[in-house]
Amino acid sequence: MDEALPAALEDRAAATIPITFLTAAYALESLAHLKPGERVLIHAATGGVGQAAIQIAQAAGAVVFATASQGKWQILKDLGVEHIFDSRTTEFEANIQTLTHGEGLDVVLNSLRGEFTDASLRLLRTGGRFLEIGITDLRTPEQIAQFSTSIEYFPIDLMVLYREQRHLLQALLHKLLERFATGEFKPLPYQTFAADAVETAFRTMQQAKHTGKVIIDLYQQPLISNDPNDLYLILGGLGDLGLSLAHWLVEQTAQNICLVGRSKPTLAKQAQLDTLTQTGANVVVFQSDITAPAEVAELIRQIKSSGRRLAGIFHCASVLDDGVLSLQSAERFDRVLRSKIDSTWLIHEQTLDLNLDLFVLFSSATAILGAPGQANYAAANAFLDSFAHYRRSTGRAALAINWGAWAEIGLAARMSSPANLAKQGIKAIPPGVALTSLGQALRHHGPQLGIFDIDWRTYQAHKKPTAFLTEFQQEPANQPRQEASASLLNEIAGANIEQRTALIVKLIEQNIVTVLSLPKSKNIDRKQGFLDMGMDSLTAVELKNRLSRALTVSLPATLAFDYPNANGLANYLLTKVNEQWPLVEEKQQESSDFDTQAIEQLSDQEAAEELRKTLKEMGFGD
Repeated sequence: MDEALPAALEDRAAATIPITFLTAAYALESLAHLKPGERVLIHAATGGVGQAAIQIAQAAGAVVFATASQGKWQILKDLGVEHIFDSRTTEFEANIQTLTHGEGLDVVLNSLRGEFTDASLRLLRTGGRFLEIGITDLRTPEQIAQFSTSIEYFPIDLMVLYREQRHLLQALLHKLLERFATGEFKPLPYQTFAADAVETAFRTMQQAKHTGKVIIDLYQQPLISNDPNDLYLILGGLGDLGLSLAHWLVEQTAQNICLVGRSKPTLAKQAQLDTLTQTGANVVVFQSDITAPAEVAELIRQIKSSGRRLAGIFHCASVLDDGVLSLQSAERFDRVLRSKIDSTWLIHEQTLDLNLDLFVLFSSATAILGAPGQANYAAANAFLDSFAHYRRSTGRAALAINWGAWAEIGLAARMSSPANLAKQGIKAIPPGVALTSLGQALRHHGPQLGIFDIDWRTYQAHKKPTAFLTEFQQEPANQPRQEASASLLNEIAGANIEQRTALIVKLIEQNIVTVLSLPKSKNIDRKQGFLDMGMDSLTAVELKNRLSRALTVSLPATLAFDYPNANGLANYLLTKVNEQWPLVEEKQQESSDFDTQAIEQLSDQEAAEELRKTLKEMGFGD
């Protein structure tokens, strides 16, 4: 079936299409004739056929129900699937019956077996279609009739179809590629393995560690050496990122791993190390302070004396000490900088005589984009970026990767919730996707590469313009906020004290809801502390910035800590507002009202008497 690929479709991405999309399209469109509004259950939905089926079902306007292991649910959420169930229990049957008020489903795309198949068959209502793409639990017409005589059962074997009705698949593939060319469908995520890592690729599939498709690249040279004499060094190797990286290196056929950490591994970490060694890999752990020259020298001396070749170094050690700039100190900066700067330079100096294949620095997107409260961390990573350029200029291997937040593991996952990241337009990267991206990044020819997932429209709405963001700025996105701010200031300028208080309280409550990602209907307890509400240093800075922009007043960086609840903050902001737009004295206002409204009703004698009283009060005359 020789079909021309759309120009924008890269070869490896195109390899994810034929089996997956042909199976899903043939099942859902050619056999089930899926219609808008129908309910379809897709089992094992994070697999290749499952993700293709989701795209096809969504394009048809169907309501998608999906099963997957719980660790992969976020993938389905990112694809827009709302109804997600655990693929390892049959509880989906009762849950779907409840959601559909007992009406059940129209279509099931099945790859499970046994009681899972039985539960799925029971969910089909009259006229339902059961699409069986598994081959381990095919049912006879008599067995299907035990569930219902009004459903259709379609066992699907694409290879039989290819042999007997090749023209049908040819036409279907042609139509699919047209839909890819228009952007209606997107290729699936994939993980690439070199030809000499086929065994690892199959093991990855067998253990269900992949999402989407596994690709074998016959032209790709292995990223990681499988030479039994080659060794890879991971600095920060006992952290979450370091251990995930170690597992990935072993999957890529690395046979010798050296993990460096400051402390002894915990029991949980030791269990992960045991899992690594059970694969046959030789894993060595060093306790070492990589900011101390003598300890780094001893580490490299021992590696050299082992007789193994140091093939690559991965630096993923980090220290955080967040705080607004006005509260930072030289000591806090030094602690964060040393973990990146001193350690990198020491390792560089000690390995100048070695011909390394890889020298990979785990930098951060904060070095490019900045981050509230993380000036020291951003500066440390900016050094890594510059160092990678410097080292490459000397003809040596170096790559700095500006990582966005990883989901579930790493410093960002511990410091910021997914909700707080999402409202800034930042999406955390699943570890599996990050490691697949790492494999692609190692083939990058430049010294620096950024890997982060950002919705630029949302992100720029929370940030001031910078030189880096110039290409991403969209002025219309900022305009409504400017108009809203001007409208609020006009209201404040013309308001009395009660009205101003109400406006400021409302402004505070709206912004608390926004920065903490609370429901818009949430009633804020004005006496409750911000910390008790879940505010951290980063969201506190964001609250300060939003209020400062809205009121066009300068506010201290410690605002939310100096005035730790809505009542206290409202009183402070009212003082700031009154300084900028002084109130008219109420007595003077009342006097003015009397003058304009009552003066004309006075006789000449009464008016003269009032004038004398006023002049006397002002110090003129008797």
